[in-house]
Amino acid sequence: MAGSRTANRKVLVTTTDVDALFKPTSASVRQLLSDLVGGFSIPSYQRPYRWMPADMRRLCEDLIAGLDRLVKDPSAVAFVGAIITVSGAGDEHPTAPSDARQIIDGQQRLTTIVMLAIALHEQLGNVHDKLSTSRSIPSEEAEWFDEHISEVRGQLFLCLSDQKNYGDEAFKKLPKITRGITDLWGNRASTARYLSPIANLIHGYLVHTDGVLYTPERPALEIKPESTGSSPADFDYLHLRYQQLRRMTRDIAKGSEGDLADSIDLQSVLGSGSAVLKSLFKTSSDTAPALRALASTNEDVAHALRLLLFARFLLERVAVTQINAKDESYAFDLFDSLNTTGEPLTAFETFVPLVVQAEGFEDYASSDSFEHIALTSRLLSADEGNVQRQTERLMTSFILADAGVKVASKHNEQRRELTRLYRTAENDAQRRAMTRQLADCALCYFHLWQRLELARGATGVEGSLGEESLFSLRFLAKLNHTIVLAPLSRYYSRWVMDPTAASVAQLEVVIKASTAFSVLWRTAHGGTDGIDGVYRRLMSQGCGIISAPLARTDGQTHDIRSLPPAQDVVDAYRHLLANSNTFAVSSIEDWLGHAAARPIYDDQAELSRFLLLVAGHHAVADGSTGLTKDGQEADHTAMLRAERYTSDDRLATVEHVAPQTRGDNGWNADIYMSPSAVSMLGNLTLLPIDDNSFISNRPWCEKKAIYGALSADAPDETKNILETAVSAGLGLTPEKQEYLVERRQHLPMLRAISQYDGEWTREFIQARTLHLLGRAWSKLDAWLPDEEQEV
Repeated sequence: MAGSRTANRKVLVTTTDVDALFKPTSASVRQLLSDLVGGFSIPSYQRPYRWMPADMRRLCEDLIAGLDRLVKDPSAVAFVGAIITVSGAGDEHPTAPSDARQIIDGQQRLTTIVMLAIALHEQLGNVHDKLSTSRSIPSEEAEWFDEHISEVRGQLFLCLSDQKNYGDEAFKKLPKITRGITDLWGNRASTARYLSPIANLIHGYLVHTDGVLYTPERPALEIKPESTGSSPADFDYLHLRYQQLRRMTRDIAKGSEGDLADSIDLQSVLGSGSAVLKSLFKTSSDTAPALRALASTNEDVAHALRLLLFARFLLERVAVTQINAKDESYAFDLFDSLNTTGEPLTAFETFVPLVVQAEGFEDYASSDSFEHIALTSRLLSADEGNVQRQTERLMTSFILADAGVKVASKHNEQRRELTRLYRTAENDAQRRAMTRQLADCALCYFHLWQRLELARGATGVEGSLGEESLFSLRFLAKLNHTIVLAPLSRYYSRWVMDPTAASVAQLEVVIKASTAFSVLWRTAHGGTDGIDGVYRRLMSQGCGIISAPLARTDGQTHDIRSLPPAQDVVDAYRHLLANSNTFAVSSIEDWLGHAAARPIYDDQAELSRFLLLVAGHHAVADGSTGLTKDGQEADHTAMLRAERYTSDDRLATVEHVAPQTRGDNGWNADIYMSPSAVSMLGNLTLLPIDDNSFISNRPWCEKKAIYGALSADAPDETKNILETAVSAGLGLTPEKQEYLVERRQHLPMLRAISQYDGEWTREFIQARTLHLLGRAWSKLDAWLPDEEQEV
C-alpha cells in the first residue's frame, strides 16, 4: 500500500528506503513512555478524547487476562495495538521533551494509558502510606513492599513527565502529552501553556502535593471553543473518564466491589508454581507464600499487591508497536490503509489548525479567518451522519473553484493539496481570501445545491432564484453532477460579496447554461464521456479568447483573477459543444442527429425524465397526432419547477409505453427488432409510482384507455372513458375503476398519447422522439443565449 501511494509522488521506493519511511518499534509501555519518546503532541486537528467506560474497562480486562496467563506462561504479554507518529512537535515550543513526536493515530489509547498511570501512581502512594505505618507487617515483607512500590511509582511517574534540570520549579516536569496549538511545552511559568484537557490534567497532577487527593480543574484562562478538543465540554468529558478510571483501579485493588471486583485472584497469581512474581519482580518463589498468607489476613496488603501486580504488568508486559513515519503525509497514508473501522480525519479537520497557527492562537477568534472557518464548520456539522462524504464533495469542488486543481475525493490527497495551497500564500490577505472562498463554497453546496436557497450566512436566507433556475439545480443534484459546483460557487461567491439583482441574474445565467451544456453534451455523447475534464479545463485554463479561467487563482500563486461575465461562460459552452472532437453540436440538426437514436433510458434514466419534463412544459395534446403543441400557460402544465422532482408524485417515474419486454400482449413486433427503440425518448412518458406497476405490461389499447382516464379534465370524463373501455373488454374491477377516478390528474403528456389514433410502432416512436427533443431544444437553446440578456 505504501509503495503504491508513494509511486504517485514519482518517488522510487527501494527496499532499503522503507525503513526510513516507516520505522516500527515494539516496546513495553514503560519503554515507550519513559525511554524511547520524551513526549507526545496530539495535533489540534485530532478529535477530542471520546473513549467510553466500556473501552476503558476492556483495556483493564485485557491487562488482567494477561496477568492470569502469566501464572503458567512466563512470556505472557498483552497487546494494545499500534500507534502512528511523526518526529517533531513544531518550533513554537520554548522547551520540548527529547525526541517529541506527533500522534497521528492512537491518541485515545495513549491518553487512557497515561490517565491510568496517574490513577495507579496516586493509589499506590496512598496504600504505601498505610503500609508504612502498619505494625502488623513483618519487616521482611515491609521492606519488599517499600522497595517495589517505590520502584513502580517511580516508573509510573516517568511515564507522565519529561524532567528538566532547570527552569521554574513547578514547570521543570513537562507533561508527557500535550495538544497542538492549545499547549506549549515550557520550563518557565511565562512560556508554558497547558490549556488542553489532557495536558492540564497531567501538569496539575505533577505539581500537586503528594498524598493529597488530586482533583483536576479547568484552567483559569478562557478556552477557545475552536481549539479542537479543548472546549469546556471536552474538559468535563475527560475529567469524568479520569474519575471512572480511578474507580476502576480502586475496584481492582479491593477485589470485592465494582465492575472489576474479584478480577485478580491472589490465591491463583501467588499460588504454587505461579510465574507471576518471578516474571514481574525477579522475586524468589519463596516470597509468594508469605505474601499470600499476609494478604489473606491484611486488607491493605491485599490492596497493595493487586495494585502492584496490575501496575507492573501495565508497565512491563503491555506491548505497543510505534510506527514512526518520515512525515505527516506518509503517516496519514499508513493510517488510512490500516484504519478499517473508525472514521478517518477529514481534510477540513486537518486544515483548521493551519489557519489557527497562521492567525496566531491569541488573535484567531477575532480574525476574518475565524468567521470563515466557523461558518464552514457549522454547515458541515449540521449533517452529523454524513460529514465524511459531505466534506469530500465540498473540498473537491472548493479546490477546483479556488485554484483550478483536480483532486481526488480521498482524504489524504485533499489534505496535501489544501496544505500546499495555504502554505504558498504570501500574506494574511491571501490566506483570508482562500478561507473566504471556502466558506462561499460551503454556502453554495449546503444552501444553493442542497436546499435551493440563497444565503450569505449559515442559516439566514437572503434572496431567491427563478423557477427555471431552481428546476435546473434540482435536476443537477438528482443527477449527482457535482462537477458543476465549482463554476456555480464562483458566481455564488460574487453574489455573497455583492448581493444585488445583477449578481443574482449572473448566477442564474450560469446555472441554466451549465444545465443546458451538460444535457446537450450527455445526450449527444450518450453519457458523460469526458465532461468532467471539460469543466476542469474551463476552471483552470478558460476557453481561449472566449472566456478567462473561472478559478479564483492559478493554483501556484495567490494572485486573484477576475471572474468573467456570465455571458463568457455561455459563449464558452457553445464553443465547446460545437468543437467537440466526437459529437459536435452547433445546431438542432447536429443534436438530433446524435441524440435521436440513443436508448436514453438505458444510458441515463434521470436525463430522460428531465427531457420529458422540459418537452412537456406548457404543452397540450395536438389533436389525435399523439404529439403535443404549445398551450395556454397553466399550473398543471408548468413543468419547470423544482417540486416536479420532489413533492409532485404525478411525475415521479419514467414509464415505457411499449413494455421493455414484448410478452404476449400484442405489441408491434417491429419495435423489438431494434433493441434500442423501446428505450428511446419517444417510447417514454411520466407516471405516478403506484400507477406504473399497475399499467406497465398491458396491451396498447388498455394503456390508451387508462392514460386517458388518468389525464381527464374531470371525474365524470374519467368514468365515461373507463365504462367504454370495460364494455370493450378492459378487465377492471369496480374497485380499480374507483381507484383510477380518485387518481385522475391533469397530465397533458398522457392526454396526447391517449388521443393518438394510430398504432404504436417503431416509426412513431422515432417521430415522437424527434418531436420531444425538438421541444426540449427550444428551451435548452434559450438557456445558452447568443447575447447577454438584460438584467
